[in-house]
Amino acid sequence: MSVDSIQSRAISVRRLALVWMSAAWVIAGPGVHAQTASSCSLAEFRRIALTVANPTERTEAAKAWLTGRGQSCDINQLNLLQSNLAGWLGSALTGEVTVMVEGLQEAKLSKDPAKLQELFNPAVKTFEPSLEVTTNPRPRPPVVNANPSPAAVVGMPPPVLMVPPPGSAPAQGPAPELTDQGAQKVRIPK
Repeated sequence: MSVDSIQSRAISVRRLALVWMSAAWVIAGPGVHAQTASSCSLAEFRRIALTVANPTERTEAAKAWLTGRGQSCDINQLNLLQSNLAGWLGSALTGEVTVMVEGLQEAKLSKDPAKLQELFNPAVKTFEPSLEVTTNPRPRPPVVNANPSPAAVVGMPPPVLMVPPPGSAPAQGPAPELTDQGAQKVRIPK
């Protein structure tokens, strides 16, 4: 097959897929999975917030959704929306969007002054000071070996002296000597 033949088949497949998808959309109708314009779907708001990349466009889309569908949300949905605005909108969260959500909450709670007061001035929990005083326990004395070897102090395993097998040639260069502490002393020729 030639390259032109492969390209023309690919174009034909794309056209066929486009026609098939268009026909499915026409048959099913637009917005087959979309909510009605009067319903409050937080999933729809979240989808808008997470799929619009440009922060300015995301802000405008959020404001449009709040204007069109915010009135149909109940107070629990509005509280959930307010709690997640920062995570969903990110840098697109503006004071205007926050005030729109708070305005919707205020409208829903206008008949209940106690809940309205709690919305803007939540009760602060007071804590009584405790008389219980805690201190750190006294440290334990360290456990020390009476006759530590240098390896035990450093935390290293004892040194191993490498001895060549009998009958082998001696190593070249100065031979190391071990001191009484296990360290090597090397004589360097002058």
